Amino acid sequence: MKAARLTLSFLLFLSVANVLFAQPIPKDLDEQISYYLQEGDKAYKAGDYVGAIANFEKLLEIVGKQYGKNSPDYATLVNSLAFLYYSMGNYVQAEPLYKEALSIRKTVLGEAHPDYAASLIGLALLYTHMGNYAQAEPLYKEALAINKKVLGEDHPSYATSLNNLAGLYEIMGNFIQAEPMYKQAIAIKKKAWGEDHPDYTIYLNNLAGLYDKMGNYGLAEPMYKQAIANCKKTLGEEHPNYAILLGNLAGLYKDIGNYAQAELLYNQSLAIMKKVLKEEHPHFATSLNNLASLYKSMGNYAQAEQMFQQAISIKKKVLNEEHPSYAASLNNLARLYQDMGNYAQAVPLSHQVLTIIEKAFGKDHPDYASSLNTLGGLYCDMGIYEQAATYYIQALAIREKVLGEEHPQHTTFLNDLALLYERMGIYEQAEMYYKQALAIYKKTLGEEHPSYATSLNNLAVLYESMGNYAQAELLYKQALAIRKKALGEAHPDYANSLNSLALLYESMSNYAQAEPLITQALHIYQTQITHNFTWLSEKQREEYYKTIGYNFQLYHSFTLKAHETIPQTLSDEYNYQLFTKGLQLATAKQMRSRIAESGDTTLLNDYENWLGQRRFLGKLYEKTIAQRDSMGIDIDSLEDAANRAEASLARRSEVFAEATDTTRYTWQDVQQKLQTNEAAIEIARFNWHDKEWTDTVYYALMVVTPQTKEHPTVIWLKNGNDMEGKHFNSYAGALQRGENDFDSYLQYWQPLDSLLQGASKVYLSLDGIYHKLNLETLLTPESKYLGDVKELHLVGSTKDLVRTRQATTSSLSALLVGNPAYSADSTQLASAAMQFKNPAVTDAYLPDNTRSATYQLQALPGTQSEIDSIGAVLTKQGYRVQAYSGKEAVEEAVKSAQSPRVVHLATHGAFLADPAPDKQENTRLMMGIDQQRATQNPLLRSQLYFSGAQETLSGKYPIGATYDNGILTAYEAVNLNLQGTDLVVLSACETGLGEVRNGEGVFGLQRAFQVAGARSVMMSLWKVNDAATSLFMSTFYRNWLQTGNKRQAFKATQQALRANPNYKHPFYWGAFVLVGE
Repeated sequence: MKAARLTLSFLLFLSVANVLFAQPIPKDLDEQISYYLQEGDKAYKAGDYVGAIANFEKLLEIVGKQYGKNSPDYATLVNSLAFLYYSMGNYVQAEPLYKEALSIRKTVLGEAHPDYAASLIGLALLYTHMGNYAQAEPLYKEALAINKKVLGEDHPSYATSLNNLAGLYEIMGNFIQAEPMYKQAIAIKKKAWGEDHPDYTIYLNNLAGLYDKMGNYGLAEPMYKQAIANCKKTLGEEHPNYAILLGNLAGLYKDIGNYAQAELLYNQSLAIMKKVLKEEHPHFATSLNNLASLYKSMGNYAQAEQMFQQAISIKKKVLNEEHPSYAASLNNLARLYQDMGNYAQAVPLSHQVLTIIEKAFGKDHPDYASSLNTLGGLYCDMGIYEQAATYYIQALAIREKVLGEEHPQHTTFLNDLALLYERMGIYEQAEMYYKQALAIYKKTLGEEHPSYATSLNNLAVLYESMGNYAQAELLYKQALAIRKKALGEAHPDYANSLNSLALLYESMSNYAQAEPLITQALHIYQTQITHNFTWLSEKQREEYYKTIGYNFQLYHSFTLKAHETIPQTLSDEYNYQLFTKGLQLATAKQMRSRIAESGDTTLLNDYENWLGQRRFLGKLYEKTIAQRDSMGIDIDSLEDAANRAEASLARRSEVFAEATDTTRYTWQDVQQKLQTNEAAIEIARFNWHDKEWTDTVYYALMVVTPQTKEHPTVIWLKNGNDMEGKHFNSYAGALQRGENDFDSYLQYWQPLDSLLQGASKVYLSLDGIYHKLNLETLLTPESKYLGDVKELHLVGSTKDLVRTRQATTSSLSALLVGNPAYSADSTQLASAAMQFKNPAVTDAYLPDNTRSATYQLQALPGTQSEIDSIGAVLTKQGYRVQAYSGKEAVEEAVKSAQSPRVVHLATHGAFLADPAPDKQENTRLMMGIDQQRATQNPLLRSQLYFSGAQETLSGKYPIGATYDNGILTAYEAVNLNLQGTDLVVLSACETGLGEVRNGEGVFGLQRAFQVAGARSVMMSLWKVNDAATSLFMSTFYRNWLQTGNKRQAFKATQQALRANPNYKHPFYWGAFVLVGE
């Protein structure tokens, strides 16, 4: 929803106290009248319409007694009272008052008086909002004629009449008549008062808004900017009108896809509204709606939902639940739920909106038709087509009756109905309605408007579905040309048009024509991602990428189809993989690293404050919803504040902006870093796409060697569903049973053999099921383990070979934590935690006494000797070792870390499966974490357990505890200070597990420690016994400190365990993997 544009008749913050009395006021009444006027005006500006009405009704009583009810002054107050009821949305009360004022002025002043014209305008304004355009137009015209005759065409009031009539024509979709009227009004105001007058600013804004609606952004943008500059000069930057003007320009930037500028301006507008009007004003709620709509467009549904709900709460309190503006906010939330597929919440909200609109306006109103259309869309998306058709047809009939068949908004209804018939397979009906919409757009907006292009695109999609490729191609090309001219080649809609035409050619097997279009579209998407990732928070980046990232997934299927005729696609597939693989992880790491190294005191303080917000949230996630509610905590608002703080850090930091890695790496860049005996492999998991998405999973294995010439070699494994199902189960089962497994090698690696003949070292960037395997444990047909045949290096992306690596700057220090006392009592835990209290980095310890878990943590005495042995080795090499075990192995010991060179955590770990929906989730915790939040965020389901954790899991974490709960989630681990940390070892069971996401790796402990700054992470993929783990770890550290090479040490450690008769099976030596630098 774009902010309402300012017109003179709609001017917000017009002083209702600006009443000029025609007759002298007796001294005894002057003080009373002044008091009620001022109080009424104050209440109106605060959004307290009920209070304003009470004061003006008192004024009416006083003035009526003094001058009679037929006096001009009485009429003026009646007109003001009507305006207040209109502002409340109480049109039933407002209409007779406007008519009463009009009648008085007609009788007392005559029809040739400017005040009579003003009453005509007030009543016309009311009818405009009621959707009664047929009654509004003659009133506006009559007022225009009066002002022309009485005041002349150069008078400002005549300009006001022109502006109002132009506004009506704009609403009616008659842009051709509206434009010259707006221009004439601007010329009159400029001549009468100059360009520095507030009214001139408003009229400029109105014309800019018309151009905006017409899709003429080139004319609209400079006018908006001029209006903003004028308003800043005349009213200042802390005036509500200035805020609204900023919001209007933000709406334009949103329309053209410039989300960074849009968000910046919307936030500025919101801040001004909050400061000037406070948070319980309807206009502040409108500003919230605007920003929420932007986040909805960006796919950031969580933030949009929170803001929509806040706007609803404000309007409910200030306006009441029967106000049309309250209904509009409900509708925004309903549309959001529709986009999210949450129909259970969207449907009742939409029905509630329909009821409110019917009561306010009746059934013959455009807004009632829109509400019906929204319901039609919901039922269409739900597949209930007959119900959808009923609503659509009813809405269409009302629109035709009220607005006529040639209104631009009428086309929206036609397009929706056409889409319904298309889904139902009734193509003739669909074609008819699409063509009607196209004709209306052509006539009202012209053939160069973006909406006309959208209509062309809709019809093209239909023809493509019907197999009429020639007609579809023609229309796709027309839409593409229009969007190129109207929006430019950087706009996402232009990229979407390129993709649509490319997919048509792909369906026709015309890959030669499809390829350059797809390439151009993906280049645009790359530019947008690079730009937008620099100012979004991590959560926002994740949501935004969902709206655009699937386009890169499509390219895998296209390459498989087209590579034989267009070999270049093989190069591009690898290059796009370099761009997208681990993109969000890399961006998060960059921001933290650059800010930490910036030396900017203010920026560093803000960074620490943001980390504090995240720590606080981490504690709140340990509460149930009911507990948070009882404490008066709104977690949605806190999450929103943390996201905003993070986005602000990214946006403000010049250091981050300049340092963001925007290099487009290629496979040739990777190849140049390879030695003669090396190879690089990018693995990509994707769902097969052939005209539509399927459930069939494929894997692309893209190989580059020093001998690669024209393009990488790609192998496609088309049995991805089996690889992730029965074959993985066979692999895991053989490990658990201690059996030899020859099949897994055939399934996961053998297709690569012929390509890697000369490569003894392979850099691997994994995806999908490969994250759950240790490829080194695969047994070849020659009964050799793959790790013996190839030296495998796991990297987040093979572009890591190209990136410049910074030297380790942290001192020789190590943090070792093991053998926790899981059942330590509160006295022991409080005492142990005290030594880690840092006033500069405080945490929030909240009471919690409701836990539900039966998970029993077994003691790990073997980890005591593990950390003792490692500590001795590190100390001998000059490391300053901090070791904590027993009751001192508390969560705080880890959280207090300040960039140690080595972090070694020897304890239990777990990744909790995504729980089934729980009807009583508000009263339950899952392993110490709010189940609802854990479902949404896999980082909350990845956990390490420290001293006191068993007490927490057993429901014994005491109220008022001054220590942490002993459960370190990956969400909390992200907040650690590990900048410069060379190695994190998670010597715990299944610490490498998490939620695997295509192209982004594993969302779990591994990712958390990498985001926190760790360069390498060693972790386990399955459960291994204490003794084997202890031996593995102590051996690794000895080898590492002797060689200085982590990977060589890791390899040597595997060999050492294999030499031990008790641990020769890969179940023991293959559980751990090393990822990172």
